[in-house]
Amino acid sequence: MAIQIEHPITGRLVDFFELAEETGLHENTLRKRYQKGRRGAALIEPVSEKTHRQRIESSQPAAVRRRMLQQRADYLASPAGVLATHLFRDYRSAR
Repeated sequence: MAIQIEHPITGRLVDFFELAEETGLHENTLRKRYQKGRRGAALIEPVSEKTHRQRIESSQPAAVRRRMLQQRADYLASPAGVLATHLFRDYRSAR
């Protein structure tokens, strides 16, 4: 059974699927907003262009690779990363 919520404009009871079709928002976007306590007009306000663009860019393979390389570089620059590098180098030279 689908959860029935009050339509912010008409006041009638609809489920997330119907509201998503009427507003053009993704059903999961509406569910997450509802779970966070957003009701009324705040529930159906459009996703900002900036947020939309950031989500698209962060899901691209090149962006994921850049982020992973940056995390790796940050780790290797940390004290733990420096120690791990020295230990690995010493291990390889001992073989």
